Amino acid sequence: MENLVKPLNILYIGAGRSPGTNIEDDLLLQILQKVSGRKVAIKKNRHEAELIVVYPYVSGQLLFRLRWVIAAVLKKCFKVGDCTKLFRWLLGVSNVPVLFVSHENLDRPFWWKMFGNFLVQSDIPRLTFWPKQIDPRGCRFPYWYNYVMWDDYPRISHYPRFGRFYKISELMEPLKCTPNRKDSTVLISSHLDHPRGALVKAFQMQRDMDIYGGAGMAFQGPKLDVMKDYKYAFCVENSVGFGYDTEKLPEAWVAGCIPVGVYLNPFSDFNSAVVHINPIDPTSYEHISLLKTEPSLHEIEAYVKAKLF
Repeated sequence: MENLVKPLNILYIGAGRSPGTNIEDDLLLQILQKVSGRKVAIKKNRHEAELIVVYPYVSGQLLFRLRWVIAAVLKKCFKVGDCTKLFRWLLGVSNVPVLFVSHENLDRPFWWKMFGNFLVQSDIPRLTFWPKQIDPRGCRFPYWYNYVMWDDYPRISHYPRFGRFYKISELMEPLKCTPNRKDSTVLISSHLDHPRGALVKAFQMQRDMDIYGGAGMAFQGPKLDVMKDYKYAFCVENSVGFGYDTEKLPEAWVAGCIPVGVYLNPFSDFNSAVVHINPIDPTSYEHISLLKTEPSLHEIEAYVKAKLF
């Protein structure tokens, strides 16, 4: 009975934003509430927290970077065996229960890769994009899961950045394109860092592309309102990583845009047939779905409960 009343006090480290401002809209917090049977409360002080949720943007702090360099030297030169204890030290979380969450690509150099190397050799509970084949002690939680309309987790908002959540049913159906769209390609992106910039330039040598967002033209409202005016959407991955999936593909599918520039990383959840879509040949996509298998949160729920509660 006590657990039903006492809140689950959580502290965020390195989230890169301010999560938990609306707990009812945050999928991870809803999962934690469900499996613990307790209401979540976000705290700002470590001494109040009984669970610390760590995101990799903690790497932006100089103190943590210095610790990581020291840890890397210790691990390489002195063959330190206990990676869990070392990882806890460099995160600065002592013995408090920790859940590491990364939607960032931990296969990508430099700080992300260093994080990943420590993480996979530790016993720290983690939710990442990695499949079991790569990280058997972790649990897969792709970024795009956050924007699915899960029946067991109704949320108040409608995913303002895109315009609405994705329905699993529409991702498991063939692409539905509407007529009278611009015969051009749209990309909405905050940056054109490598390799995205190089891929964009290569594509622009062959076809027209309109770029919106921080990397191009300003726009008002959700991305869906912009995308539904275009016939094609540029859906290139941000970087190479095992199981690292871009949310651009389900967004294009929902918006009715033919995805172009697609390559899938190993262990992707998405149908490999999308790579072979011919944008000028409807027969190349009229019978394929983006998802071949219906996703579920059951494995994530079971993992979090077993590891933390």
